[in-house]
Amino acid sequence: MKFVFKNLIFAMCVAGLLACSPAKQAATADASSSPSDVTVVGGFACISCVADEDCGKGRICSQIFGSSWCADPCGELCPGELICKQVQSSGGVGAEVCVPVLNPCTVPDEPLVQPADSGLFFDPNDIHSTELPPPQPVAPLDLFGVTKLGRLEFAVVGDTRPAFKNYTNSYPTAVITQIYQAVAAENPPAAFVLTTGDFQFSAADKADIANAQFDKYLSARAHYPGTVLPVIGNHECTGATNSNCGPGSKDGFPPLYQTYLKRMLEPTGLPEPYYVVRLAAEDDSWTAKIVVIAANVWSAEQAQWLEGVLQSPTTYTLAVRHEPRAATEAPGVAPSNALLDKYPLTLLIVGHTHTAAWHAPQRELVIGNGGAPATGTMPYGYAMIRRREDSALQFDVYHYQTRATLLKAAVWPTGTQAP
Repeated sequence: MKFVFKNLIFAMCVAGLLACSPAKQAATADASSSPSDVTVVGGFACISCVADEDCGKGRICSQIFGSSWCADPCGELCPGELICKQVQSSGGVGAEVCVPVLNPCTVPDEPLVQPADSGLFFDPNDIHSTELPPPQPVAPLDLFGVTKLGRLEFAVVGDTRPAFKNYTNSYPTAVITQIYQAVAAENPPAAFVLTTGDFQFSAADKADIANAQFDKYLSARAHYPGTVLPVIGNHECTGATNSNCGPGSKDGFPPLYQTYLKRMLEPTGLPEPYYVVRLAAEDDSWTAKIVVIAANVWSAEQAQWLEGVLQSPTTYTLAVRHEPRAATEAPGVAPSNALLDKYPLTLLIVGHTHTAAWHAPQRELVIGNGGAPATGTMPYGYAMIRRREDSALQFDVYHYQTRATLLKAAVWPTGTQAP
């Protein structure tokens, strides 16, 4: 049977019905090199990855089945019951790799079957809504003054782009809708929502596609009635992690950046993609500032602004940026890291990596599991950050459908971990 299947696939390759590369050497999935607890089906090993280096032996970290998995490049004929498919690598470059016809790799609590060509784990037409209370009214934040709050409670939603470039039809609208519905149902309500960037995934010159994806995001976001604070990601500049947009920068004002400014920033009235939001308790028992850093719009002006903002004392200093500390190829990461380490910092909130994680020594909370293809096994979800009576900030990461707790930790105002 396998012999017949291989010859059928070869015939399809010759006929041009599959994207195969006969000029390349045949690839062989070496199941023996995979860990013992890894699922191996038809010569394909389910090894999750972030970059090619995680895969070894010439394999490519590929965006397939709604996540990132190691795959062998196509050869004259893919081994076993695998077919050759054109995908995006983890670095956003096109690649041809050997993959199964059906998805053998599972992410906990996510359905196995995905719609054709979507590369996602969920059906965008099937919203598994649960009984949620109606959203409560939420007063808008004062983005240019100080907002007084009875309680400091807010949500974080990050990385909501589709799995593949220009795939508007597979935009994760269902997941994002459920996230914002869940945030709106929080009791007490979230005072606002922080984002961590990467709202769309379009080619650098495709402003029309970016606009269509922003339409989908904004329609899903509309389920939460309060203020949603935009944070620019690399996909809102040129798409490359090392891209830098804005006046005097190497990339200037490409179409994607212009679209981001028009769709996400201008409606807020904020003049720059980096800004500070100031908060205070109604009884003046605490103060806080949300410092939004634009690592892909980095400049000497932003550096000077950031230092001035960080010098201003507050009980809590919460910095938000798309890229984590380790992604130093982004122009603003290393210089803003240096400034964040120089002044008091409670928490650095980031995305970019499509998961949720807590890095205690770096005071870094990663929330990038808002619908983009998952890195690893963390399900889609969002975070709620709440000030406790003992002054610690507690953050809980919830599943987007069940609202089950996926991750929990807390920090003191100084950034040290709290019990």
